[in-house]
Formats: sequence, structure tokens, C-alpha cells
Amino acid sequence: MDEADLVYCIRRGAYDALEYGRAYPSRGGDGNHIRVRLPDGRVRKFPAGIFDTKAPPELTRWKLDDQIENSLCDLTEVSFELGGEVRWLTFVTPAFLAQQLPQSGMPCWIQDNMVVVMALSRETICRCLQHLLEEGDLSKQGRLLGDDTDKWFEGEQRDGTIASWEKWIRPG
Repeated sequence: MDEADLVYCIRRGAYDALEYGRAYPSRGGDGNHIRVRLPDGRVRKFPAGIFDTKAPPELTRWKLDDQIENSLCDLTEVSFELGGEVRWLTFVTPAFLAQQLPQSGMPCWIQDNMVVVMALSRETICRCLQHLLEEGDLSKQGRLLGDDTDKWFEGEQRDGTIASWEKWIRPG
């Protein structure tokens, strides 16, 4: 890799010195590790797998598909746009799973695109989306919705609420 090349952080991991999506000048590497120049001028070595030569996808918008009725015992779906693709995730509380599983008659509940949180709130969901994004897992965890999703998810929902897209603002 040429020393003048830029690499992008695609997975922060445990490295607080890195920022997801930021470009860093590469200072070479050995295949397993890569050395990058940080904004403070220091050159540090990191695992090569947390960088790519292409910028990672951006999270541009999101929305709650269902109202949260009970923050401690509920399930809600969230749609989001990542790199031009619209995907969705289910957020659920342990109490909801404990309540629903016996009623389902099934021995277990398996769902790839499920995120378990202690309590549901807009703030918790935003923090989780940001965490999954920074870990490089948001695209893997979310299921692809397909084309023309604006018409699928705008307007009145089953419960009479209006679901609309919101521009993504990184939680601070």
C-alpha cells in the first residue's frame, strides 16, 4: 500500500482514537496490521480489518415503524437508510420475550435482525443504531426492504399514528 493512500475506518472496535467513516493517511502495514496517522500527528498500528480503501456507507435517515407502548415490555420495528439501501431491525425488551415466548408455543425465538435492549426509547434506539454503525454491523443485522420504500412506510400506520422519515443525526 502506498504511503500516500487514504484508508477509512469501517469498524471502530475498542479503539477510541478512531472515528467511524473518517479517512486516515496510511503509513504501510504487514497484511495483518496497518499503520495510520491520527489527527494529532501520531502514527499508530491497528488491525487491518477495521480499515478499507472505500468509505463506509452512511446512515442517512431512520424512523420508528411502530409506536412504543410500554418501554419496559414491547417490540418495535425501525427502518433506516444505509448507503442508499433501506433496511429494518426489530428492537425488543427481555420482558417482552419472556411474556411472548410461552404464548407462542415454540421452544425458542430466533430472529437474525433483532436487537435486545433493557428498555425501549428513541434515545436508546439511536444509541444502538450508532453503535451498530460504528462496529460495522448495521448492514449485516438489518434486513433489506427492497425498492420504493418511501411509499411503503409513509403515512398512517395500523394504530393511526403517522410514521415519517427523520434525517439521521448522530447521537451526542
